[in-house]
Amino acid sequence: MRRRLIIILLLSLFLSGSGNKVFAQWISPGKLAKAHRELSGMTSCLKCHTLTRGLDNAACKLCHKELNKKIKENKGLHARVKGECVPCHPDHKGEDYDIASLDKESFNHSLTGYELHDSHKIACNKCHKNEETYLGLSPECLGCHTDAHKRTVSENCIQCHNYQDWTALVFDHSKSAEYKLTGKHLDVKCELCHPRNSVIEKAGDTDKVYQVLILKPIKSKKCSDCHYDLHKGQLKKQKCDACHSVKKEWKDYMLDHESEKFNYKLKGRHKEVECEKCHERSEVRYTEFKREKKAFVCVFKELESDECSNCHYDIHKGQFKDQKCDACHSVKKEWKDYMFDHESEKFSYKLEGRHKEVECEKCHERSEVRYTEFKREKKAFVSVFKYLESDECSNCHYDIHKGQFKDQKCDACHSVKQEWENNTFSHESENYRGYKIEGKHVDVECVKCHKRSEFSYTEFNRKKKVLAGTFKPLQSKKCNDCHKDDHKGVFKEIEMVQSVTCSNCHSVEKEWKDYIYKHKEDSRYHKYNPGGQVKESKCQECHVCSEEVFCISCCFENMGQHPTR
Repeated sequence: MRRRLIIILLLSLFLSGSGNKVFAQWISPGKLAKAHRELSGMTSCLKCHTLTRGLDNAACKLCHKELNKKIKENKGLHARVKGECVPCHPDHKGEDYDIASLDKESFNHSLTGYELHDSHKIACNKCHKNEETYLGLSPECLGCHTDAHKRTVSENCIQCHNYQDWTALVFDHSKSAEYKLTGKHLDVKCELCHPRNSVIEKAGDTDKVYQVLILKPIKSKKCSDCHYDLHKGQLKKQKCDACHSVKKEWKDYMLDHESEKFNYKLKGRHKEVECEKCHERSEVRYTEFKREKKAFVCVFKELESDECSNCHYDIHKGQFKDQKCDACHSVKKEWKDYMFDHESEKFSYKLEGRHKEVECEKCHERSEVRYTEFKREKKAFVSVFKYLESDECSNCHYDIHKGQFKDQKCDACHSVKQEWENNTFSHESENYRGYKIEGKHVDVECVKCHKRSEFSYTEFNRKKKVLAGTFKPLQSKKCNDCHKDDHKGVFKEIEMVQSVTCSNCHSVEKEWKDYIYKHKEDSRYHKYNPGGQVKESKCQECHVCSEEVFCISCCFENMGQHPTR
């Protein structure tokens, strides 16, 4: 009760007009800080102080409404500090006293809810221009920094930038963008798709100029949204990934001719052919990502491929226009490696024996052909295959017999299974109606009877020469048609022995010197034998006129006078 009376007395004195200033100086602990200077005087004490509770935080919050709002929103330093305001912000210590009492060197900025990192660790006045409060700043990047992207991207700058170097971008397309970067796209610089633009940031008396990427959404559903269509609409019905992949360079094609998309399937040697051989390349100049470029691009529009001649030059010049090329050639081999089979049902002439070993060019004469294929000048030596006569051997071979056997077939003496010099002719053949060889004649070489002569000729464009025999016509009715008459015609001059033939004395079964004539078997000369009996003696014992032949003329001139020794 006493205490309340004292307070009432003091208030009455305080409220009296003349003594309040003196009393305020007597009761106050000191002058207020410059920030609270307007609250000086006894009439303003109750704005902060109460009669019963003294000074509490509620009174501070009534004046510091902005700070109170932040506390309610749980923002800033004061939202995290517990306790009364006075211990940290004492007053009545004079006008020059710093009521904030902030130690800039040791202050832990993390207490504000915003921790400083790397390049943000700078002097306070760089960010807090009004050092009287250090309030009014937002933890958002755009609270301090200019929005260089002009609201085209999220305001959460830390998605792309860091506190060390704002130019070091860490944007992840896979997480933060509709278009996901994969393969070679990961290596592409941002500015190729997002061009740079100049942005000016006001910074006091000086302006800062930045080159900023334009990150507004761009079309990315089709490759052509970014890339120039080098094929100029040829493949507009197909996706680019049918041939290209972001995992490889665009020049590394993935085109698969075996795919169901393509009618023509590549096989054998065709698989090794470069695309440019069939798909002609042309130079294309274009602009892409603001750069002038050029490329050599193939023409991939539909190509005729039903016939080999759609791509290849017909070096046979229409000889086989009614036949397919695969009758002789295969894509599994070089085109020079023929598969032609004379034994095929397609061909009338069948190769047999030695003919199978003969090179094609021997019968099919080759000539040089110059042509252009796949824009390259080429030449080839091509054979003439159609149409060759093959009914007679003489259609291809030179007749070295010069018409002697024009009415006969060559296979009567020659066979394709042997060399042509190995004759198969037999005098004993049933088909042969001429001279039959017997006895010692069988062992005689052909050239003994059929005289050979040398002559030159041309066959298969080559000069040749041969020793050819004369086979027709030869006389063979009499022995002396071939053999020399060693008797010098004596058997023709004497009438008595004109009927005598060579076979009376000689035989083809023996040597010609082994005579077979016997007097006792010839009645005409039986009387010239002593006693009517033929004396078995050698012919030369009586016929002594000559050592070479039998001289019977002298014997007949001296008939009955048998010469004796």
